[in-house]
Amino acid sequence: MLRPKKKNPRFLLLGIITIILLNSCTTEIASETISYAGLIVKHEDGHQTSMCIPFQGDEITGEELLNLSEIPYISDVTNPMGSRICSIDGEGCDFPAEKCFCQCGNIGPCTYWAYFALSEGEEWVYSPVGPNMRKIHQGDVDAWVWLSKASKDVESVKPTLPTITFDEICSNE
Repeated sequence: MLRPKKKNPRFLLLGIITIILLNSCTTEIASETISYAGLIVKHEDGHQTSMCIPFQGDEITGEELLNLSEIPYISDVTNPMGSRICSIDGEGCDFPAEKCFCQCGNIGPCTYWAYFALSEGEEWVYSPVGPNMRKIHQGDVDAWVWLSKASKDVESVKPTLPTITFDEICSNE
């Protein structure tokens, strides 16, 4: 009389674990798009940094782009209109020890980190939304400028940002 062979519980357990691990490994991350966006940071002394930043997926926020640059910055996320950038690379206001816009009063000159985006027509446009609300996609370029202005009209004191394209910034990627 033939007796059925006993199954080794270790092999059964190993088989189950292997199946679970294989099923949990999806190609979602591997197949996700790697996109690129440009970033420019222009300091008061005119020193400027330009970089091409890769990111995973089709979209990130402007603040995520700044974070991916690994340039140190301080933001104020308590503003109900969206986060404000107080300091970039050591230049600006030391929030929360001082107000985020510490060099701005109710009247008179105001110096702060102004946020610009390169439009499709390759003109710099003052961003109407904060960095955590702006959506960045493949080919977009953002700029942060330590901007000193005496009026509230940004267009009249638009900074001299470089005439540059995304392709020029990211030509080595």
